[in-house]
Amino acid sequence: MGLRYPGRTTFFALRAKILLAVLGLTAMTACLAFGAMHGAVEAETSALRNYDGSLQALARAGSMEQYRLWVLAAALVAMLVGTLIAVFLSHQMLQPITALASAARRIADGDLDVDIRASGRDELGELFRAMATMRDNIRAMVERERADRQSAQHHLVHAVEGLNEGIALVGADRRLILRNGQFAAFFPAHARDLAAGAMLPPGVEAALAGPTGEMRISDGRWLRLSKSERSDGGFLLIASNITPLKEREAALQAAKEQAEAANRAKTEFLTNMSHELRTPLTAIIGFSEIIANESFGPVGQPRYREFADDILHSGRHLLEVINDMLDIAKLQSGMTELRLQRVPSRSIVDAAVRIVRKRAEQAGVGLEVALPPDMPMIDADHLRMRQVLLNLLSNAIKFTPSGGTVSVIAEWRDAALAITVRDTGIGMAEEDIPRALQPFVQVDHSLARRHGGTGLGLPLAKLFVDLHRGQFTVHSALGKGTSVRIVLPAPAAAPAGFATEQAA
Repeated sequence: MGLRYPGRTTFFALRAKILLAVLGLTAMTACLAFGAMHGAVEAETSALRNYDGSLQALARAGSMEQYRLWVLAAALVAMLVGTLIAVFLSHQMLQPITALASAARRIADGDLDVDIRASGRDELGELFRAMATMRDNIRAMVERERADRQSAQHHLVHAVEGLNEGIALVGADRRLILRNGQFAAFFPAHARDLAAGAMLPPGVEAALAGPTGEMRISDGRWLRLSKSERSDGGFLLIASNITPLKEREAALQAAKEQAEAANRAKTEFLTNMSHELRTPLTAIIGFSEIIANESFGPVGQPRYREFADDILHSGRHLLEVINDMLDIAKLQSGMTELRLQRVPSRSIVDAAVRIVRKRAEQAGVGLEVALPPDMPMIDADHLRMRQVLLNLLSNAIKFTPSGGTVSVIAEWRDAALAITVRDTGIGMAEEDIPRALQPFVQVDHSLARRHGGTGLGLPLAKLFVDLHRGQFTVHSALGKGTSVRIVLPAPAAAPAGFATEQAA
């Protein structure tokens, strides 16, 4: 049950009730006394009148009347005295309660300096002391909260002032409400003018067309500006120094341009060198082929013919390397163009298999070909697609030990041609596959390192397949061989599917 403090009107009503009670009790006593006396006097007077009406009886009756008047006067005096006592007592009782209620009201209004003087050891004194203790406790709590709030504000101001970012609170009229020192440090020419009520520095509004923006200040530094809208129409503005980021971006851009220039220079160099090397190689290959074939008659010494044959094979290998380097340079620079035409896919596979069959026989590797009876026509660059299959087959034969098998499998599924080249060779770990698809990289494997090569076979094949908008996937495991699958889409001009060619 809650304690309710009586208001001012209630105290006055209580005082009136006490006063009326005392007055009523006094009046009742006086009336009773007066009534008793009046009855006695009336009885006496009546008795006296029954005598012979002697003068002595009349005199006695007059004396009784005078006595009644005195009793009435005494009753009136008693009532007056009772009233004064009631007023005094009610004043003594209600004054401290009224003062206590006034003090409680002032404390509730926030006045914690109200004077509460406790006196006496009765219940009222205890109430005064409890009220004073409550006032002191509330005052201590308020002072502690005020100190904590001031400390928090001090720490917050110190933290904001210590930030490397500039902070500014801007009103709806686009004037500064407050800002930290770093914000003024970003605009030294306007630092003295950046007080409360000042306008934003020039250029800030223009840079804040959106939630964020960038601007370059007078000393050459770059600032990133971001604002957070407030409900009153103003916003919080944060300015960060992004000069190091801009410098890194500029350095990266310069490095990118240098790399692109170096790549272009490399491509031009490779192109020029390829042409320069091809000219003497053509002569070397041509003359060594004439000697090896004894086109103009027999060679006197058989060993000369063997040397010419070695020169011929070395020249052809060097020409292949040069062609691969030129192709990879063109592909990486985006200079390669395909000569697409509708070609029979069987002819591409057969041409590649025919070229590598002798190499497979010499290496002791079996070559298996599984083609469907009807092969589709495809839109492709015949020369480039044959080069893809040649690279895949050459790699498979090179990395398959004698007695192993290389298979070529073609499938026609979902309006696409899938060709898989699978071998039973040394294979490679799954994590090495991405490296194997990088130009000029060879997987570091003991058996692989025994074979020559530039590491361009797989990367070139993948780049040519990507150029045909096909898919190129590699699956391999150490000691379990490698499987390379290429998928070529249906011809764009074929509305109902592939045209096919019958197997010979």
